[in-house]
Amino acid sequence: MSKKISSVPSPIGGGTILNEDDYNSLLGMISSKDVENHTVAQAILNKCNVQESIYWIWKLAKHGYHTSRLVNLRTKASRNFRDTSELYTIYCQSPEAFCKHLNYKNWLTPWIFEQCKNSIIEKITRQIKNEFFNINIIELKDKYKHFSPNIEIINIIKDE
Repeated sequence: MSKKISSVPSPIGGGTILNEDDYNSLLGMISSKDVENHTVAQAILNKCNVQESIYWIWKLAKHGYHTSRLVNLRTKASRNFRDTSELYTIYCQSPEAFCKHLNYKNWLTPWIFEQCKNSIIEKITRQIKNEFFNINIIELKDKYKHFSPNIEIINIIKDE
């Protein structure tokens, strides 16, 4: 019996690492009504390094209406991309949930944390209002300080 060889190379550890320019180009392609643009975007994503490009994949997936255009489920490469990136998990995640998810997978980097940090802080400040307690600061927990070693305590002053 012959050994079965996968025709789909693993994108982790190899492939193109997406950047902001790639993100903007891919967003234009998947937002287009031209199916050929979708196919080109899928080919690029299928060959990218998913772990190193996960932030840009998440940003693309946040355009929920176009998420299905990121993959062609008829191809092994697209199914592999979908599964490796956990596309249908991350597309609906807030920045906080996304960072938590990546931290669980050991994929969270200081750069990704910095990209999401302000959105996370903004969400916290919108939620802080309590009838009985004054909540005055936001402080990064010690176990996460390696993601943002220079972050300072944020003082919150809410007038009632």
